[in-house]
Amino acid sequence: MWVFTKRHLTAMAACCIMLFASLFLPNVADTASMRFGWPTPSVPVASAAVSSEEARTVAEAWKVLGKAYVDQTFNGVDWQATRQKFVSKGNYKNMDEAYQGIRDMCKLLGDKYTRFLTPAQYSSITQLYQASGVEFGGIGVEMTMDTSNTIIVASTYPGSPAERAGLKKGDAIKAVSGVQVGGKIGGTADEAASLLRGTVGTEVAVTVTGFGGMNRDVTVAREVINMRPVTASVVDVAGETAEENMRVGILRIPVFSKDTSAQVLELIDSVRIEKGAQAILLDLRGNVGGSFPTAVDLAKELLPQDQTIVYAVDRNGERSEYRTEGQGSEQAIPIAVLVDKSTASAAEVLTAALQENGRAKVIGEQTFGKGLVQTIAPLQGGAALVITVSTYETPHNHNINKVGIAPDVENDRCVKAQSDKDLAAALSPTFFQQSSVNVL
Repeated sequence: MWVFTKRHLTAMAACCIMLFASLFLPNVADTASMRFGWPTPSVPVASAAVSSEEARTVAEAWKVLGKAYVDQTFNGVDWQATRQKFVSKGNYKNMDEAYQGIRDMCKLLGDKYTRFLTPAQYSSITQLYQASGVEFGGIGVEMTMDTSNTIIVASTYPGSPAERAGLKKGDAIKAVSGVQVGGKIGGTADEAASLLRGTVGTEVAVTVTGFGGMNRDVTVAREVINMRPVTASVVDVAGETAEENMRVGILRIPVFSKDTSAQVLELIDSVRIEKGAQAILLDLRGNVGGSFPTAVDLAKELLPQDQTIVYAVDRNGERSEYRTEGQGSEQAIPIAVLVDKSTASAAEVLTAALQENGRAKVIGEQTFGKGLVQTIAPLQGGAALVITVSTYETPHNHNINKVGIAPDVENDRCVKAQSDKDLAAALSPTFFQQSSVNVL
């Protein structure tokens, strides 16, 4: 799921999108080059034979894709012939036509996560991945993208313009300001986010389809939306006997931004020391990813030393292993992870690392399955490309792309729980018992 308020998903490695629904992750801390845990390719502008500014922009995009895209077969497309079609023979009358040429070139790769961003979209994404505290005009909605590329409302912020306008979890967003989004020919969720954002006080028209299948148009006023941080609460979970009762700290992690790891560690201390929590539930429902490096950093704090967190596999098949270096500061407290079908990308990296190292049980339902890593490569003129540059594998070398992570305990009540009371009733102290051996 992509978060389309200021939280918007940091990692495309996101989608790292699912849109960054799509997001990912997508390392956002480096906002100058927008590197998401992978080096942004350094590519010369175009050859001297390319004369117009429009053609030079298309040529630069072609070169960046050629050097960085994970699939060296380019989905079976002759990449040199592609240059002839889109650069040498491209007769672009203006920059909008050049941008459309780049979009068409990206579509040849058959990868919905590799896509073009206009200068306005790139600027919006840059802001979305900034640190906490940034304010902007939005409607207070979080979105995800399903397997049919439909953009779905994952949640609305309490009291937000979206909630007041009647947008509900599960609504499908079909158009924003008359522009189709999602589906076979519409834009991605981050493009929808850029359309939803705007000047505070202005209005935006949103076309949604509810559970009844009927389209409805709503007009929503943009307001300042502050990023929702990690939140914590404590519940009492009943065991089979009074001695087995357990106080559990629930940490809801909506997305991985650059501050997430520090927030989680601070809140673990808070619920344990101040409220007597004996175990921690990481609630990753609806978390579509965000910052890949942040997910890795948090895994380091929750795992013992010398554990594999994740492997990244580049276009040449070379594997980079991310490992813990020392004992994690919170590697002892019992942990469980709650996931749903929208849990994706960087959130799946953390989930798999905890599960396959025997550190935590995974509760809920099968996750989304996004095992791709993207980087954002700026282009001349302020535009950019989001490019899939690698795949990732879990500690036990599983490629979860389009597959997802199977929970250790399937529990529909936990997935659907809306309140602390409902979640406490659905949990069991047995969920927090660590495995004695890793499960392959």
